Amino acid sequence: MVDVPKSHPRYLSLLIRENLEHGLENGLVTKMGMIAHGRGEAFDYIIGEKTIEFAERAERAAAATLLLAKKPVFSVNGNACALASKEIVEMCKAANCGIEVNLFYRTEERVKKIADRLREFGAKNVVGEKTDRQIPRLDHARGLSTDDGTYGADVVFLAIEDGDRTEALKKMGKKVIVIDLNPLSRTALAGDITIVDNIVRAIPNVTRHVEKLKGKSEEELRAIAEKFDNARNIEDTLKFMSKRLDEFKAGASASNNIKQESQYPTGAKMSGENDKVLAAVSYIGLWVTGLIIYLLVDKKEKYVRYHAIQAMVIGVAATVGSVILSILQAIPYIGLIFAILNGLFTALVVIAIIICAIKAYKGEKFNIPIASEMAEKNA
Repeated sequence: MVDVPKSHPRYLSLLIRENLEHGLENGLVTKMGMIAHGRGEAFDYIIGEKTIEFAERAERAAAATLLLAKKPVFSVNGNACALASKEIVEMCKAANCGIEVNLFYRTEERVKKIADRLREFGAKNVVGEKTDRQIPRLDHARGLSTDDGTYGADVVFLAIEDGDRTEALKKMGKKVIVIDLNPLSRTALAGDITIVDNIVRAIPNVTRHVEKLKGKSEEELRAIAEKFDNARNIEDTLKFMSKRLDEFKAGASASNNIKQESQYPTGAKMSGENDKVLAAVSYIGLWVTGLIIYLLVDKKEKYVRYHAIQAMVIGVAATVGSVILSILQAIPYIGLIFAILNGLFTALVVIAIIICAIKAYKGEKFNIPIASEMAEKNA
């Protein structure tokens, strides 16, 4: 790692980024996985980069559910492997949980690399390299499975953005535990137990709860699992995030007031600095942070709402465009063209986000066809 002291306030965050970078270099992680992590990191920052009370509550319920399960399976993707291979293996051993490698951007080479990485940390009977089952309603690679994997499991533990598979597995009658820092994602809202926490904290926490609960009776474990209310827990998490955003806004306002008083001793002050901060923050997680801020701010805050809406439109367009191009790049012979276009498209989206955020912080607007028109109309 670059020489960053452990006393650095973002040391762990920087370490996570480096682990992902190594995962990309070693063929475990895809470029799209890096983007997914960036979205999650924005939410982690909002909750304070720590396990909050409501995540701890979900992690305890997850541990009880794993111990009650007859055939639990943890589904590993590239990001999960790069960030928490050792911790996943330890948790699965403690909870007697199977492990399956399951990827959206699947290649046999990548599946093998991830399975081998897990075996390096002592994992036994990792499945997913050979598949003979297809999850109903999932026509892409994420639907590939086996009877010893998620297809035959009664409880499935998923990590990091897997909304369509969460919904499909639930329709099969399975109980689904998910880790997702975005409490508004399809994954989070569809899961039976949603852990809004960083995977590097969540997995060790679940392991700790498994060890503590091993001595409990089946009746006691069932009481813990059934008492957990996922919808209420997500609601409490959103309220916590809302409070944190209010604190950010108040802190930015106080900081700006101090700065303004020193710069304008005559008493003249700039206005709307806190609105500029919120407007710029809207673009951090695109449609997700845009939606949160849009729902939180007063209707009178036209400037903030404008940028929140524009961030949402850009985010939705970027997601749809990227998915379409990713599918097209799998077409033989011409796939390379779409792969290049996908890279250019991603670069343009990133540039647009940066420009929009800078303009928003300066109190300005950056015109983007359709997105700006929708923002003006609905702000």
